[in-house]
Amino acid sequence: MMTNRRLLIGMLAVLVALAGCAGAGTNGGSTATTAETTGAPDTTTAEMTETSDTANTTDSTAESDTTSTATPTATPTATPDESWTEPQQPNSPREDKVEDGRLKSVEYVNVENASNGEGVTGFDLRVRANTSMPDVDPAEHGDVQGEPYFLVYVNDTLTYRSDYVQFEDDGEWTLDIPRDAWDQFDEGPLKVKVQLVDRDSEFDDVYGVWTDYDTVLVHEEG
Repeated sequence: MMTNRRLLIGMLAVLVALAGCAGAGTNGGSTATTAETTGAPDTTTAEMTETSDTANTTDSTAESDTTSTATPTATPTATPDESWTEPQQPNSPREDKVEDGRLKSVEYVNVENASNGEGVTGFDLRVRANTSMPDVDPAEHGDVQGEPYFLVYVNDTLTYRSDYVQFEDDGEWTLDIPRDAWDQFDEGPLKVKVQLVDRDSEFDDVYGVWTDYDTVLVHEEG
């Protein structure tokens, strides 16, 4: 009887030991599974981050591609007005302050010769002059600096007035006379006169004069 009890106790001890081993193995498997499960979300998070970055890049590229690029519009070039209007008269009476060397030379340029060869239908004038006029105006008239400009008279009629020009000891300017200006004159010899003038608040001053009588005007049917 005693022997059977010892045998029974021994068998129970073996069973308890076996049960303990089985429990340890199950816990180890659970740990491994937990580790794998824990690692899976990390991989998934990385994949999601990469996917999100790719999506953002694609959206940004698409937005950039669809953004319209403004094309600059060319500014139209202004067409000179060739119609003639009567120029502004100088302040008068004008004071004669003509100086040698002021109006150096005047020549005809852009000449349009008449088809019959007996005259011209129009032209411009190229002028060389000394337009330097510092301290030429009285202080009581305001600015003492001169304001030089050119006048063109044809047959004693004021035909052209230039803008004010810069101070130049030996400058050159082309006076572009509108072709419509010639319509007011009869055919025949022309008296062409150029004046270098300084504007003044009360009366303008003439510093140089050039006159020519050798040009003949011809009108042609356009």
